[in-house]
Amino acid sequence: MAAALPPGITPPRTGGTAPAADASPHDADPDEAQPVAPVSAPVSAPGPRTGPDGFRHDPQVAPWRQGRPAEEAPPGWDVPAPSSPRPTAPPPGRGTDPSEDRRDHVHGARRDDVHAARDERGADPTGPLRAAGSEDPWVRAAHAALADLAPGSAVLLTGGTGCLALAHHLVRAAASGAARTPTALTVAVTALAPATVLAGAPGVRLVVIGGEAEQGGPDLVGPAALAALDDLHLDLAVLTPTGLDARGAWAATAAGAALAAAAVARAERTVAVVAPTALGRPGLVRAAGLSALARVVAVPAPGEDSASLAYRLQAVRAGAPSAPALVAA
Repeated sequence: MAAALPPGITPPRTGGTAPAADASPHDADPDEAQPVAPVSAPVSAPGPRTGPDGFRHDPQVAPWRQGRPAEEAPPGWDVPAPSSPRPTAPPPGRGTDPSEDRRDHVHGARRDDVHAARDERGADPTGPLRAAGSEDPWVRAAHAALADLAPGSAVLLTGGTGCLALAHHLVRAAASGAARTPTALTVAVTALAPATVLAGAPGVRLVVIGGEAEQGGPDLVGPAALAALDDLHLDLAVLTPTGLDARGAWAATAAGAALAAAAVARAERTVAVVAPTALGRPGLVRAAGLSALARVVAVPAPGEDSASLAYRLQAVRAGAPSAPALVAA
């Protein structure tokens, strides 16, 4: 006799016809037990294990990542193998030419070190050294005129052609000296153009000689400017005359000539930086005799060779009883 089933349980059928192919599951007898598909148990993948050699072996990890000590990561963690650092792209404009890695011919330091020093202080500390090999004749002239400045010197710049190149050179020289000595470089200017370059530069103490704007010239002139110069002592005065010949340095106006003469009288040394159109030609009013100048730095004209410039300098020297040092930039 078959065992009794619990209430509500219907025994499965052992015979009968199969349901029609178009029969819907909803047509099945709710009291009839439906076949249940067997459920397979989940298959768990083997996890990482530590071998007798003390290394972790994980079948889920690629073979090239095997062989790392088990204590480097918790069990089950996939630690990637070390890889070489990804190469970084060079900065724009650098690294495309093998010659970029050569040592600089002026100061013997790598160019990357020079750029790093410039970024730290805001200016290129090697500017005074690099200026000697510059292709800009005005940069070379500024280097020749201001190369022997001592830290803490007092310099005067007049306005005129070349005054901006002189001001930029002083900014570089002051930034280089600020790293060695806290003494600032005092720069007095008689024009507004170089003052805009020097204002706020590290290591520069700027003094603007006030006065009236010169008619037909770049300087601030007049009684106020002359009175301000009377109270100054200068180590070096740098003139940018409108003319220079065997008789001396010239200015465009009488007021400008008086200002230059006062600067020469207050300075221990005076240097004249002469534009190509001013060399060998007189101006309107003479500001200082040639013997009052310690050095004359002549800037070549565009395309002028050294032989032609030397000939013009020799012509100035020949006409002067006592000529200063004449330098070609």
